[in-house]
Amino acid sequence: MSSRSTFGSFTLSILTFLAIRTFAFQDVSISSTVAADKDVEVTVTNDLGAPDSFDGMFDSFRVYLATTPPGWGTGPACYLVNSTNIQSTSVKVKVPAFMGPDKTAFKISTMEFNQDPNKDGPSGFEYSNDFMLEGGNGDWSKVELGGNTLAVSADALPCSALQCARDCCSTDYPAWLEDEGKFETTYECVRKCDGVDVPSFQQLKNDNAGSESTEGGADNDKTGNGSASKGDDDSSSTKKDDSSGKENLSSQIWLPMPLVLFGTIAALTVV
Repeated sequence: MSSRSTFGSFTLSILTFLAIRTFAFQDVSISSTVAADKDVEVTVTNDLGAPDSFDGMFDSFRVYLATTPPGWGTGPACYLVNSTNIQSTSVKVKVPAFMGPDKTAFKISTMEFNQDPNKDGPSGFEYSNDFMLEGGNGDWSKVELGGNTLAVSADALPCSALQCARDCCSTDYPAWLEDEGKFETTYECVRKCDGVDVPSFQQLKNDNAGSESTEGGADNDKTGNGSASKGDDDSSSTKKDDSSGKENLSSQIWLPMPLVLFGTIAALTVV
């Protein structure tokens, strides 16, 4: 085979790999104008009828509100619908007026996952068209304007609780970005917001300490000083912990990088 043919086959393989879908749904859409605090329909286009369906790998999907704070990129900030059956092609959502100023542009974001944590998933995020929020009366917090998230991941934060989370995170900002004690106070404040479902900060630290201890035991095994197998080491805290579709304990919390040095785990939108 000539080098040109070999190169062509390699290039085709790379292009085929890049063409493989990893995002939720073929399309997500919503009206270009949305009234605050009013029901509006989000529609999704799936490939469930295809022989090699990507969407068919999952049984559920979550619907988020994606924000774009001035000067920053777009990403899921909170969820509007925590879990919907993958067969659904439309879902009604309600965008709170406090999400942003009047005429602010937002997007809807979706992610597919399985209720059984041992199955495939999650997918990547798929975004809708932009829509303008009419009747918005909120303001961006200084935390968001600084390019930071609101202490917990979007998977643990219902949009109905976002203003509460803003208030909690603004109190000691930016000190909690580097001070673990202040971050714990901020995190526990957010944890008390209605609908937020995350473990206590102390439980996260204890779980992380246990995970590090397990990793240490696995290292001892490699030197002949332990009895745990490599398979035991692989069953670490990266797996999901329940059938709710939410991420494991350590990934429900977002921490600024300086706080990773305190022995806690930083994670964003992992299910």
